[in-house]
Amino acid sequence: MTLNKPVRLECSLEMLIDGCVTILGQEKTDVAKVMECRSVGLDCDFVAHGETEAQVMEKVAQHAKKDHGMHEIPEEVATKVRAAIRNE
Repeated sequence: MTLNKPVRLECSLEMLIDGCVTILGQEKTDVAKVMECRSVGLDCDFVAHGETEAQVMEKVAQHAKKDHGMHEIPEEVATKVRAAIRNE
């Protein structure tokens, strides 16, 4: 009988609290994410939803380009956006 190689699970305490588990490099989450433009100080009603932070960030980047004329998001803005992403 052969045994499979052990699988290493990598989870930080923050990931466990948020309901996320990383298995073999793929993120799985049961908690959707949301970010509102107003939460970063803009007078804008846009709300981005996604299953992961990365999905929300992609939607925010598309919105910022289309509606706010930002072809690149400065790191300080991206940091504020990441901090404003919350669980739904």
